[in-house]
Amino acid sequence: MGLLDGWPFRSREEIEKRNREFDERVMPLGGDQKDQAMAVLGELKPKGSRNDTKELLFAYLVSKDKYIQNGKGEDGMNAMSLELNRLKFLSDYEKRVVKALVKYDSEIINLDYYPSAEKIRAAIEMNFV
Repeated sequence: MGLLDGWPFRSREEIEKRNREFDERVMPLGGDQKDQAMAVLGELKPKGSRNDTKELLFAYLVSKDKYIQNGKGEDGMNAMSLELNRLKFLSDYEKRVVKALVKYDSEIINLDYYPSAEKIRAAIEMNFV
């Protein structure tokens, strides 16, 4: 038995397949959906935040994945909340922004209806998420 027997090496094809599956699950409307999410996160990022928009996008992607994999209902919201609580670099407000964006972003079927920063801000202020 060698030192690396059983090590979970993946081929390039396996990695590309997993990446495609993730992209299709989290961004079913394509790269434009990611761009719009990044724009909304950038607009809602609090002044003085130590996080940049890419860090917020990372939080959004992993949270949305948990939300979708656990069903878009109460179970999904709970899984997303647990994931966000693990991300210690986010402020409470940033977690609420990500949570609201995931919830509203997951409901759209066309990019024409992508939630605006104002809609996300209003949802947070009214404690909808």
